[in-house]
Amino acid sequence: MANFYPTPDVLAYGRTVSAALGGKHFVVDTSRNGNGAPAGDTVDGAPSFCNPPGRALGAVPTSTTGEPSVDAYLWIKRVGESDGACRPGEPPAGQWWADYALALVPR
Repeated sequence: MANFYPTPDVLAYGRTVSAALGGKHFVVDTSRNGNGAPAGDTVDGAPSFCNPPGRALGAVPTSTTGEPSVDAYLWIKRVGESDGACRPGEPPAGQWWADYALALVPR
């Protein structure tokens, strides 16, 4: 569970999985979850998981999480990497997209 889900939601899911696996530790991808997931299944005619506008960077990478089973908050998804050409003008999946990267930075 990653992408745009808020950190508290990811932590709750991670704790559930960790408990089922005997207390294993985990990391959380905060690269794009600063504004949480968009509402609904689609945004501007494309799937809500694919380059949704209005998202933001989450917590900066750190190994100081304050959570006993969380080893780190990381930016696993490369900031600015496209999820796919889901709307006109968007680059293919995996391609660097400067405009999207800049839109994730708080102003």
